Amino acid sequence: MKKFFWLISVVFCLGLLVSGSLFFLGESGAADVKGWCCLKGQVMPSTGATCKETGGAFFTTELAAKRACQQLTQCWCCAKGQVIESTWALCKERGGVCFRTKDEAAKLCLERLCWCCINGEIVQITQAACREKKGVCYASKELAQQNCQKHCYCCINGEIVETSPAVCKEKGGICYSTKELAGQNCRKAQ
Repeated sequence: MKKFFWLISVVFCLGLLVSGSLFFLGESGAADVKGWCCLKGQVMPSTGATCKETGGAFFTTELAAKRACQQLTQCWCCAKGQVIESTWALCKERGGVCFRTKDEAAKLCLERLCWCCINGEIVQITQAACREKKGVCYASKELAQQNCQKHCYCCINGEIVETSPAVCKEKGGICYSTKELAGQNCRKAQ
């Protein structure tokens, strides 16, 4: 019985020590814990108090702060030549880039270059110009060549090949809208 009483006394004393130290530290002690703050899409080292004062979300690990900050933070997303309000995660899924302000996103989004497919032709122009010309923007030339829908009949070294205008041009050929027209002109070139 003495051992049991002794064990209870030790546990009780430890409990008093822990609760007393927490009471002594108060709110400021807990808030002075160093960790990471997510504020306006940025993760930075901070104390709990400073993070709370600035309106951020406080985390004890950098990884947790980055995950939460990126998932929840609202931004202006530039995706496929258009600016939309989005979260960081959704913007990334769409292949876009996040910006803090709508003006910054619009400026940089409209000035960004892309490989634009316009009526089967692939040209590198700004996303805004591509949209104005009713084209489709692609991040790489290879992707544009794969997806540029319109085909032509290409005369290359006397042979007629059905391909995209961009591939025809790269190989030094001449594009024609019909097979008959390509056949007439290809024979003349021989």
